[in-house]
Amino acid sequence: MTGYTLLNGRYYKMTVEIASINLSPLSIINGRTVAANNPRSLDVNWIDGSIAAIEPLTDNGIIKLYPQNPNNTAYTTTTISELPGYLPLDLPTGIVFDSTRNKIWIADRRNRVMSMDKDSQEVLSYTKNINLPYALSADINTGGVFILGYKNLSTGIMTYLEQDGSINSTIEFPHEFPSAQLEFESTIAFVNSLPSPHSITYDHVRSRIWWLALTTSYMMDVATRSISTYDLSAHSFVSLQTVNIDLQSGNTFITAKDETDYYVVQMSKGNDKYFGRSWMQS
Repeated sequence: MTGYTLLNGRYYKMTVEIASINLSPLSIINGRTVAANNPRSLDVNWIDGSIAAIEPLTDNGIIKLYPQNPNNTAYTTTTISELPGYLPLDLPTGIVFDSTRNKIWIADRRNRVMSMDKDSQEVLSYTKNINLPYALSADINTGGVFILGYKNLSTGIMTYLEQDGSINSTIEFPHEFPSAQLEFESTIAFVNSLPSPHSITYDHVRSRIWWLALTTSYMMDVATRSISTYDLSAHSFVSLQTVNIDLQSGNTFITAKDETDYYVVQMSKGNDKYFGRSWMQS
């Protein structure tokens, strides 16, 4: 690469050589293709690169942990079907890392949310009576977790748990349950009809939680508990799927669908301005 540098009022030509190395040689990644049976939710530990995933319909439901250690050439995975001292997993519906604390949050059909140590699989907290949880987002600032669930056939509920699993608060919002009866079913069709596990995300820079329901985008300031909503049906969208955050700007990107196509929609960090859409080829 050739550039110029300013010295004593004059520009001098400067050449810089940049070396690169391949961080993923085939000898390391060989054998890391793994089979999964109808996985519903997965998350990446941004500190060590490991992956946690759930397969709700394998047996009664399992957790799979995939390490990303370059020395693990055999790519040995860990399968968990039961947390020691507790009932077996039952149709797990959501999983998310708290990477800063090396723990994993899990939700399943038994109306419970648990956290466990990633390495030892020791249960750190266990909370029952969480209404039909289907999506989680870790609060990496305080160690708690936000949970989306259902109160009834037409009402969603977001629950916030403290780090120890105690319930801090709940918020209700309009949301349709994808079945005629208020219970989770162990079928592919039902699992696929559940809202995306990525329909909730946490902006840890600004302490704001975002979630989606029907055609509405929700944003709550965690400190003040003030909520901003935006109904994207005004832009011809009939459903919202996933939400993610640009942590630098605070703006969000939402996967949305109109009658025929999918789009990526950009919203302002205050959830009060629609910036535009980009068509996705399906």
